[in-house]
Amino acid sequence: MNAKRLVFTNLIFLLFAVVLLLLSYLSYQRVNKQAEASGWVDHTYKVKVQLANAVSTLYKAESAQRGYILTKDRGLLRQYIEAKETIPKILTSLDTLITDNRVQEENLAGTKKLFFLRIVRLDTVINNMNSISTSNMDTLLIKGKKLTESISRRIDLMTKLEDMLLRKRLSDRNTEEKMSSTFILFFSVLSIIVLLFAFLRLKKESRLLDASVIDKNILEKIVTERTSELLSANSQLNLQNAELEKINAELNSFTFIASHDLKEPLRKIEMYSSKLLKEDEEHLSQNGKNFLKKITDSIQRMRNLIDSIFSYAQVEQQLQKEPVNLADAVNRAVYILAETINEKKAEVLYNGLPTIIGAPEQMEQLFTNLIGNALKYSRKDIPPKINITADSFKNGQKETMWKIVVTDNGVGFDNLYKEKIFQIFQRAHSKSQYPGTGIGLAICRKIVENHHGTISASSIDGTGAAFTIIIPEDIK
Repeated sequence: MNAKRLVFTNLIFLLFAVVLLLLSYLSYQRVNKQAEASGWVDHTYKVKVQLANAVSTLYKAESAQRGYILTKDRGLLRQYIEAKETIPKILTSLDTLITDNRVQEENLAGTKKLFFLRIVRLDTVINNMNSISTSNMDTLLIKGKKLTESISRRIDLMTKLEDMLLRKRLSDRNTEEKMSSTFILFFSVLSIIVLLFAFLRLKKESRLLDASVIDKNILEKIVTERTSELLSANSQLNLQNAELEKINAELNSFTFIASHDLKEPLRKIEMYSSKLLKEDEEHLSQNGKNFLKKITDSIQRMRNLIDSIFSYAQVEQQLQKEPVNLADAVNRAVYILAETINEKKAEVLYNGLPTIIGAPEQMEQLFTNLIGNALKYSRKDIPPKINITADSFKNGQKETMWKIVVTDNGVGFDNLYKEKIFQIFQRAHSKSQYPGTGIGLAICRKIVENHHGTISASSIDGTGAAFTIIIPEDIK
């Protein structure tokens, strides 16, 4: 009888060992899929950056060419040559990056022909500028401008296709992250159950096995073997967790480095543009001045976009929990937005806000984004009025929850967009009406979800909006 129990116990432990090994393999697969999804997101960002570099370098070459024609400044000629020689390198880089996308390959093939044709025409004007009459020169420049606009439209089309691809890949990455987190949690719980079962089983066996049949040393050997098997399975789980944490750390590091590296060329473009505008403004045509204005506007929008993406990534970091007085968080948000509040004669009302357990900086950012959103989408000639209220209730687990509502009297939005506005780069209004990056409300959702809460929006178009936050008083 005792021998049968021993065989049965061995079979059970063998089964659990197989299950744990299988789960370890599946966990490793999940981590690989998450890393692959993140890699595709990074790849799409690189394509978008190179597309923007291609058209901005062409504008730089054009600007340097026109400046040289007007001033005969050899420094501008060197800038033109540098920009011209950079364009083929960027296009070659794009060739390598889009090999996974047949449609973009076809688009790039046509765009490259236009780029090279434009460079030939730029060289022709510079090489023959002393022999070309003023009227012919104007004609050549106008034709060149039209060709550049055609290139810009094709680049815009390729960028929009990458944006569509990026949204899908971001969604895939988020799905993989959630699935990985769920799987790791499940694996951890299952490991604890197995360890507990093993402990109870071994304890029972130690009482039931007849000492006359099974020697004490044999029993200790069995215990050691089973414990070793379970420790080995647990070790594999820890390795998987460490690898996942390493991937997340690398993603955060990449976001920071990408933010810094993307800003560096922006600073140089801004410096050269300002220098050109300052030193040669009187020699530039109105078109030249308009191009420079467009460059500086694009630089500012790109800087804002990079800062917003960096802020979005920072929200993913682990929470440092501590008591947060939400009234203090609103006070700091009002202080940050004081200039806009005074300019619009806005009124921000709030009282009865609670103290919760959470991250102070994230709560401050949450209210800064929501109040800033209300100020941005205020109605013309009507002072904004923003009201923040809070009510507590108990959920099904008897936990204290807070319902915080932020309302305004602004332009509101169509309720068809009430989910879309929380997605990154999505907007309910055009950016020509209301400038911005389309990331602010996505950051709000991330912050609330980090605090185990939910956020929703509702509105009647033209009569204001309401944002409702449900958040626990304490993060367990």
